[in-house]
Formats: sequence, C-alpha cells, structure tokens
Amino acid sequence: MVDLASGVGININLNGVAHIWNDGIPRLTNKTSHFVGHAFYPSPLRFKNSIDGTAFSLSTSFAFAIVPKYLKLGGHGLAFMISLMKELKGELPRTSPTMFSLWNLTQFDQDFEFDINDNHVKININDLKSNASVTVAYYTDTSSKEDLNLKGGKMIRV
Repeated sequence: MVDLASGVGININLNGVAHIWNDGIPRLTNKTSHFVGHAFYPSPLRFKNSIDGTAFSLSTSFAFAIVPKYLKLGGHGLAFMISLMKELKGELPRTSPTMFSLWNLTQFDQDFEFDINDNHVKININDLKSNASVTVAYYTDTSSKEDLNLKGGKMIRV
C-alpha cells in the first residue's frame, strides 16, 4: 500500500476480502453480503516508555467511506481497534471482538440494536458495552456543531 500524500510505502496485513485498489487505497469489503476484511499494522506500537514507564499518547487520522447498497438502510460500519492481536480469527461480520482480553475499539456504527441510534460513534474498552457513544457530528471552523450521516456514502476524515 502507498501513502498517497507522501508516496511512501506502508506495510499492512490484509485478510478476508480486503485488498488494495490500483491507486493504493485499501478496500475492506466488496459487493458480497456478509463478507468483510481487515487491515492490521503488523508491528507493535509502543505505548509506554520502557525507561521511566511514562505513557505515550496516540494520534491518528484516516479517511473512510461507508457505501451501502441501499442508502436508507445503511451498512455495517468501521472500527479502529488497538489490540494485542494482529488478526481477527473466526469473526463474523456483525460481531464485536469478544475474544480479546485487552482491546480498545472506536467504532463508526450504523446498527441501532443495543445502541443510541443508527448513526453514532462509540468507544468500547475490553467490553461489548460502550464506554461512550454519541451521534456522529463534526465542528466547523467557527465551532458550530454539524450532524454527519454515516449512511451517505461520502468520504469522512477522522
């Protein structure tokens, strides 16, 4: 995979139906129902200084689009996960990673079952029960809060 901004190669592990388009963009699903893919960074991230034990913070940015077959019905969602594991073995498309003992999941979700609505972002830490969940929105340059629709099929940068 290639970082389109810098042209530098990026090493990721893909599984399921995930693949890289010719332009270097990863695609984690295809038009087949109930099949998904995953992309994992293969090297461990260090979150603690080994000398004095201080914790590091993590900041990341990525863009994604959820393009459902039927706009009004939506689709699955997208999750950004930090875990001890490099892959999800035996995961079904609409389930969460329950087999992990230590994980952090930020999920952009269109499924309203057990959630606040069908257009939300949530944080889960080591549990299927969300630690925090809010309707998807963003703030403009003038600090005005604007709603954002995950079902719209448009590119979203987080």
